[in-house]
Amino acid sequence: WAQGQEHSFLWAQGFACNSLAFVDVDTVCYTSGCCVVFLNTESKSRRFLPSPGRGVGALAAEARSGFLAFSEQQLRPSIYVYRYPELALQSQLVGTAHLEYTAVALSSAGPYVASCSSFPDPTITLWNRETGVLLCSHPLAGQNVTTLVFNPMNWHQICAMSSSSVVLWTVERSNHLHMMKVPYSENFPRTRLFPKGKLKPRVKPSSVCWSAASQLYVGCREGHLLLVNLNTALTSILFSPHTHAVPAGTLNHKIHYTSGSMVLEIVTIISCSPECEILLLVSNTVSKTT
Repeated sequence: WAQGQEHSFLWAQGFACNSLAFVDVDTVCYTSGCCVVFLNTESKSRRFLPSPGRGVGALAAEARSGFLAFSEQQLRPSIYVYRYPELALQSQLVGTAHLEYTAVALSSAGPYVASCSSFPDPTITLWNRETGVLLCSHPLAGQNVTTLVFNPMNWHQICAMSSSSVVLWTVERSNHLHMMKVPYSENFPRTRLFPKGKLKPRVKPSSVCWSAASQLYVGCREGHLLLVNLNTALTSILFSPHTHAVPAGTLNHKIHYTSGSMVLEIVTIISCSPECEILLLVSNTVSKTT
């Protein structure tokens, strides 16, 4: 494309099925080729934002503040932060990633963006999205982080999940100086010794969610639901597929199914709107709103 030439997208087909988020109360955004697509769940209308770089990689949105951020797919990629609904570029974040960013997150409690880069130098980085300044970073010791989530009640806490571990990063600040440290991490599986024939099954984290009390819910591929108490550094099992029982007093919320139809597919993404009125389910073949 020639520099300075305007281009309009009338449509874009395809859905990468790797990232999707609400950018306001009834609009979701997702990647499609070299574009970010904005779908209004009420009117079914679409808007398209072409990437200023090459393609779209990791994507994140924060509905309460009205911002989205995504990385590009090329060597030495940048991260672009946009305001919604204006779709105005606020900042371009230039870091030290060599190949790609595997995860991006936006904080609802401050002007912060977190990112994780991949091989050959995996690093977690914190930025100020308003100024575009890199505040601090820390090596990831070879971990390939796929999910990155700010604590919505405290931007100083960032949860990073890989295929085998959940790590809580804490940001310490003194005036203009920032530093990351790891006060708590939970590896799946743990390194423990068991008698022969009594080896406990290993679980792998697949999803994480912050609670209003700043605790972590961890969903596992094997069907377990865990609760991580960051104050006591203890992990409890809220649900096990082997017992099919939930301990009394651990879960105080029920899910009421009111509309829509059953989805007979493996759900890969679940996203809830900011007002908790829309639940979006995505599989490899179909998406459904209820």
